[in-house]
Amino acid sequence: MKYLKVLSKRLLSGVVEKHLVLPTLAFGIAIVFVIIKSDYRSQVISALVGFVFGKALISLSIAIYYSKEDQRKAIRDYDSLSSFYSEAIYGHKYILFSNEKKIKLFYDELYTHDFKKKIIFDDQPNKRFILPYVIAPYYSDLMQAHKASFTKNAFTIRLDDLIVNKDELILKTSRTTYFDHLVLNRAIDFPVRDILSVRRLFEYNNELTPLKHSKLANQIGVNAIVLFNDGYTIFPRRSFTSTVAKNRITSSLAIRLNSENTFEQITEASIHKDFYKQMVSRLHFPESYISDPSKIDIKLVGIGRDLCEGGKPQFYYVIHLNDISSDDYTKRLNLCIKEKKKDKLTQIDYDRLLYVTKLSDLDLHKNETLKLKPRLYHKRKDSFHTRKISVKVKPEISFYYNLWHYYKIYEPSRIIKSN
Repeated sequence: MKYLKVLSKRLLSGVVEKHLVLPTLAFGIAIVFVIIKSDYRSQVISALVGFVFGKALISLSIAIYYSKEDQRKAIRDYDSLSSFYSEAIYGHKYILFSNEKKIKLFYDELYTHDFKKKIIFDDQPNKRFILPYVIAPYYSDLMQAHKASFTKNAFTIRLDDLIVNKDELILKTSRTTYFDHLVLNRAIDFPVRDILSVRRLFEYNNELTPLKHSKLANQIGVNAIVLFNDGYTIFPRRSFTSTVAKNRITSSLAIRLNSENTFEQITEASIHKDFYKQMVSRLHFPESYISDPSKIDIKLVGIGRDLCEGGKPQFYYVIHLNDISSDDYTKRLNLCIKEKKKDKLTQIDYDRLLYVTKLSDLDLHKNETLKLKPRLYHKRKDSFHTRKISVKVKPEISFYYNLWHYYKIYEPSRIIKSN
């Protein structure tokens, strides 16, 4: 009985009410009318078919519109970016894959870590980003860019400046909000009343505005490749309600920089603590995986700015699980995916699938599409095997930047720069 009450409550709420209840009632009334008034059966059936067909076309057009949401928010291809920004500065960067194919990137590389510099956070948690006054009247218009996405507001960490000295990397940070990020960086090319966009207002020059002078929210994003000790990694695949990278794979962790208390000064230790928390909540790691942090190496491999989103800063990491192979996680994979479904209405940029695959086996298929063969576990035979047919899927563009820094440190032969 309790389950029926919950089900009926869901059926009579929100989006489901608009798209399911009316057709269901119409269908029920039509059936009753056909039974009672058999003389009008053909007319009623014709009307019902027309109604269902029309409803299907409307639903299809809505689905197509929503699936193209990412393209409306921000330009993401090399040629479009090079029409805005200097190709000599940001372009001509290539990653070479094991199948000898290469992908060309348009990227603002700020820093690749040499593991010698000390990282210093000059954090001002009480300093707040102020939304440009010219944007305020269009705030609700810009939020319309995300109407197919699940969103909720929160205080987030902003990168105000980055200073690279001989022995130090100094990161100046403050606070912004997720909604300000959504209306500025993430909706940078969304047309507002058909006459302007955030990029045209603030990032129209052929070079990005320096961080310390930028008018955008510049929330710090994080991409982290999690590596088991046998070389396998995890690729989450985003849902269709994500604010970006819909139905694409990402780095193992594709989150925002965070700490347990946003209003306290951030440190490397507090950031790493949040990574452990995110590995449990997003990848559904058991607590035993992170019970001994001394056996986990979290390394910053680089920092860059995503030109797609107007120079949004990204921190790139690799996380080595030194004492854990992928065996146990692969055995638990179906359970993890099942558990993830409970996160659907509570998690921003929800991941609907998880793939376990060897990072060294990653190949480029064509254009921006990657080819990977997920590792699977056969419970009855108690054996592991690799999926015979490759999964071909596009990644979030930021994943390629994560690979750029990772390969530059660990496999520099894969990195190519040309003029």
